[in-house]
Amino acid sequence: MIQIHVHVTPHQVDELALRDTTVVAVDVLRAGTTVITALANEAREVIPTATVEAARRYAAARPWAAIMCATG
Repeated sequence: MIQIHVHVTPHQVDELALRDTTVVAVDVLRAGTTVITALANEAREVIPTATVEAARRYAAARPWAAIMCATG
């Protein structure tokens, strides 16, 4: 039987309990709220990246752009 466990925040996750399991992470609310707020405050675009390092590389390649990075 398939078991599905839902964790609303990352703080509810026991890493040892997840060992040898399949995990799907969806950060819809926080990411979505960030995107909507940025666009509502006249951001021209939002470019999500998978890591902070990727965001830094993106920003470094565009020194003329105004860049804001937010992390949860």
